[in-house]
Amino acid sequence: MKSLAELSLRRPVTAVMCFISLVVVGLLAAVRLPLEQFPDVNVPFVFVSVPYPGSTPQEVERQITRPVEEALSTLPGISMMNSTSRSDNAGIFLMFSDWNRDIAITASEARDRIDAIRSELPDDVQRYFVQKFSPNDEPLMRVRFASDRDLKNSYTLIQHAIQKRLERIPGVARVDITGAPPPEVEIAIDPVRLASHNVGLNELSAKLQSVNFSVSAGDINDRDRRIRVQPVGEIKTVEELRSLPLNDKGLRLGDIADVRFKLQRQDFGRRLDGRPAIECLREEGGAPAAASGGQHRRVATCSARPYACGAALRAYAASCRRGSRRRAAPSTDLRA
Repeated sequence: MKSLAELSLRRPVTAVMCFISLVVVGLLAAVRLPLEQFPDVNVPFVFVSVPYPGSTPQEVERQITRPVEEALSTLPGISMMNSTSRSDNAGIFLMFSDWNRDIAITASEARDRIDAIRSELPDDVQRYFVQKFSPNDEPLMRVRFASDRDLKNSYTLIQHAIQKRLERIPGVARVDITGAPPPEVEIAIDPVRLASHNVGLNELSAKLQSVNFSVSAGDINDRDRRIRVQPVGEIKTVEELRSLPLNDKGLRLGDIADVRFKLQRQDFGRRLDGRPAIECLREEGGAPAAASGGQHRRVATCSARPYACGAALRAYAASCRRGSRRRAAPSTDLRA
């Protein structure tokens, strides 16, 4: 420290030039270096989720969690493993000690381990999810819509009038809708009528699984023509499902069950002025600042088309993730 002070006193011009150079470099770095709230970091975490609805935590732990844990424990470099068994899914969280490892390769190895024990899992386990964590998975922007009416029943409206338009913005990979669940078909079986017609529950479940299909049966070559054969057994309407024959006595599904459309069950809620519906916009590649500006402009122009039967929509856009100095955008009144 003493020698630095002596050098500054002996050579004042050199000291001043060094100071000015540091200031100039700092100003250039402050202006030109990109800012990222969540920098791209290779996080050594893997989460495995196995959906299994309609069960109990004890059965999920015995039939799914333990076999999957034993298979994943053979992965090298595991520093911690936690598992959770619920009535509708099993979750296994893996943390690795090596922060320099390629987590994408590790996730692929985890899938290979689970595929090797797939025969040990219950037959009705249809799929599983292996998720890796990355700051790039954070939404670029969140847009919340409010209306004078309840938007829980407006999933189709939001999907076609808002989601599809926002997905066409350059730089947006996916637009997710939460708070307005898509409708599903519910088959509420009456146990009294089921027993009176002597129909087994397992038999009914197998019947429903076998009638809804669409497969390819190959081609038929007829001289100079090639005909594609595709047996189709898809049920497209609720009326077709109600009229599904169950036996040769004329018994139909509508005779023993109430078949109807209903909203999926939600255990969370989203509110903006008391109305649910959120779209999460995710960034696909570079130029996030330009993508964010395009999103704000596209949200503002949604009011140009009448698509919501007199519903007044108000959008609140916030949480721009990276590469931009933009803060929360002002609320935009959208009138449909």
